[in-house]
Amino acid sequence: MKKSQTYYDSSDSDLNSDSDSDLNSNRKKQVKMEKQDQDTQHQKNHKLLEACKLGDSNAVEEMLKNGADLNAKSPTMGFSGLMLACIYGHLSVVTLLVNQKVDLFQKSKNGHTAFTCAAAYGHISILEKLLEAGANINEQDNFGHTALMWATIKNQWKAVDFLIEKGAQKELISTLGYTALILSARYNAMEAFDVLYKKGANIDSVVERNGYTALIYAARHGHLYIMEQLVSLGAKKEIRDKKGLNYLEAAYSCGQLDIVSSHIAEFIRLKKHEELHEEWQEACLEEGIGSKRMPTVRFSEKKPAGLEKPKIKNLQNKIK
Repeated sequence: MKKSQTYYDSSDSDLNSDSDSDLNSNRKKQVKMEKQDQDTQHQKNHKLLEACKLGDSNAVEEMLKNGADLNAKSPTMGFSGLMLACIYGHLSVVTLLVNQKVDLFQKSKNGHTAFTCAAAYGHISILEKLLEAGANINEQDNFGHTALMWATIKNQWKAVDFLIEKGAQKELISTLGYTALILSARYNAMEAFDVLYKKGANIDSVVERNGYTALIYAARHGHLYIMEQLVSLGAKKEIRDKKGLNYLEAAYSCGQLDIVSSHIAEFIRLKKHEELHEEWQEACLEEGIGSKRMPTVRFSEKKPAGLEKPKIKNLQNKIK
């Protein structure tokens, strides 16, 4: 019995090959067209963001009519057109976008919203517009910072006052444990600090991770005005951080000798070393410390020259 034979027709292969070639060609054309469409959309969105940044409401309206994405964001930081308009204070653009039902709750890569952007730059009329549109006054970014905290960090005291009047919570805590008032002490936002304590913010809140209060932060960073305000307001001077230091010891450990010298009596009282009072004053006078501001020392920086002077160093050892 003969085996059946399979005959191979080369024309079938040629037809299949031509068909595959046509499919590949069509697919390439489709991909190319999609890429062109994407490029066109990207260009439209880019122009929209630029118009929002510049405050050109006519250009914004035109780009939206031409198909730009209302909620488009920049590829780097992830700022939307609404956020850019809030940063640069363009109320007309904000109003236009809000009327177009823009997403108020979009977040940048760092978690900023349009509302926190407006607060950080002190644009109160924009804050009012966003609140009318339904913005969340206490929304927190990726670091747990609220609009009130950002207004405080940037010392936008009028915005701080406005936000509190509108119901912003003063005692909310950020991811690192900061309240708005503690942030004012850390960043030396003096006017914002004044508004916060007058509005009843707690002056003795403690950051859980390190035990610092607003008073300790002000002392560590050499922010004399806020430190003295806190003392006069009755802040608890005996509170110690997790290293066991009170506010003046913390100032001393950071090389804030100007602060320690101007509050030496309290420093000695808290240290319970009254016999060192006169010796310290003498040493400071001899070494020229106290009449002028010493260099600020923070964390890993080198100690200022004053700490290396013999008499000061001797006192340092005695106080330990």
